[in-house]
Amino acid sequence: MAPSLSPQYILLALLLVAPGFISTLIAINLGVVERKISETRLLGVSLVSSLIIDTVFIELYQRTGGSVTSLSGTQTIFFTPQFRGDLVLGLLAGSVVLGLLYAIALTYDIPKRIRRGIWSRNHYSRHHRQPWEGALENAHEVNVITSDRELVNGILSEYSRVEKERQLVLQDPSWLDRQSGNLVKSGEKSVVLLEDDIQRLTIITKKD
Repeated sequence: MAPSLSPQYILLALLLVAPGFISTLIAINLGVVERKISETRLLGVSLVSSLIIDTVFIELYQRTGGSVTSLSGTQTIFFTPQFRGDLVLGLLAGSVVLGLLYAIALTYDIPKRIRRGIWSRNHYSRHHRQPWEGALENAHEVNVITSDRELVNGILSEYSRVEKERQLVLQDPSWLDRQSGNLVKSGEKSVVLLEDDIQRLTIITKKD
């Protein structure tokens, strides 16, 4: 028999579903996810995360003397013999831990490392976002030909990502003097090049 939709059961459902959404939000914020995530993907990741957290939580609960034999029996976890705030805090702690693990994976781009391993024997080079990001990911010194046909050289400090307008920040820029044919320091600490300023980009050196 399905459990009745009592206020107690609704609260239980929220307790079991919410952890995954908490973990996902922590990962997005701490892992600095720049790409817009679709609602469908966000919902899927959150529900799978809830399943992982709840499974581990219930398993630990049973290993410490508790018993859960049915879905309706999960109500006894948090409300027997009275409301168990300590167990709710434990469930939330599990959400935070999983969220931090997600954030670490995103920060160190572990998914990219896995993709790189999968594609390491393929003859084609693929980047999970777009060629702009793939090419600049390890770039150090670059030359840029601007829309007004000027050439500027500098150290790549920052570049736009995630399908946004292409923009660059170059540190210690030097501009080509057409009369002498030499690069001349402009005295600027950095220069920002917007998408309309960039006509062509050449990577001179890459990071070690």
